[in-house]
Amino acid sequence: MHSKSVRDEALRLVSGGQSLNSVSKELSISRAAIREWRDGGVELKRGVNGCFRCRDEQPTDEAVYSRLFGFYLGDGCVSKTRSTYVLRVSCDAKYPGIIADVTRAVEGVHCCGSVCHVKAPGCVVVQNAWKHWPCVFPQHGPGRKHERKLILEAWQREITQTHPADFLRGLFHSDGCRAQNWTTRTVAGEKK
Repeated sequence: MHSKSVRDEALRLVSGGQSLNSVSKELSISRAAIREWRDGGVELKRGVNGCFRCRDEQPTDEAVYSRLFGFYLGDGCVSKTRSTYVLRVSCDAKYPGIIADVTRAVEGVHCCGSVCHVKAPGCVVVQNAWKHWPCVFPQHGPGRKHERKLILEAWQREITQTHPADFLRGLFHSDGCRAQNWTTRTVAGEKK
């Protein structure tokens, strides 16, 4: 994501007579990006390129974000690929309703991206590629989530406190237990 000053500079050079190719080389920006700014303006669009965190805003639907944040913390991860980041949430294949819920949550946070389902033995991985997943989930980092300290940003804390049921729903449905404990055992003379 290039700053507005960089975008303005690129347009100034193009309007001054330089070719897209020379401006691209000078500023190390793709010709396609410069062409898009020239034809459509330098203001960030809310659609494909729009990241609510880059605009210092809250998500459009905070309840959906809260639920997806729970799914992410439970059985999700953000992985770096060559050119972008991919959010992956692993779901038990026995629960198609939860897979659909995760899919809707991903679509609700990243409205312009396509969601893929990758089938593996016993599970379905719901995934979506977007360069802004680290903005949306700043807890992203190297290593396993349960082995490092995860601190919620102030805006995330506010959302999860406003929508705790959605947050817990994401946590329980991704990493909770669905087994009914039907056995008893005597421990230290007490039935448990």
